[in-house]
Amino acid sequence: MSARAGDLVAREVRVTFPSDDGERIVAVDSVSLSLAAGETLGLVGESGCGKTTLARAIVGVQAVDSGAIELDGTSLAHRSRAQRPAIQPVFQDPFSSPN
Repeated sequence: MSARAGDLVAREVRVTFPSDDGERIVAVDSVSLSLAAGETLGLVGESGCGKTTLARAIVGVQAVDSGAIELDGTSLAHRSRAQRPAIQPVFQDPFSSPN
């Protein structure tokens, strides 16, 4: 996956959370995707499979353990949410969305 102007690219993104027993719970494991400017992407999966966690990582409100997220070929790692231009989450409300 090579980035072009306007592309959002995620490569091998991994996100984990601590558990009560000191281990790590894997929420997102090696996810890669590419989204060109103007394209729409829908993530579908069962509850708890990591869709929201991946979206939160892309917009910068969730840290990633490994992998890369790039916009226009520039890494978004170590940038604050305010420094991530043109990325805005619109999370689904299950009570107001069409069935």
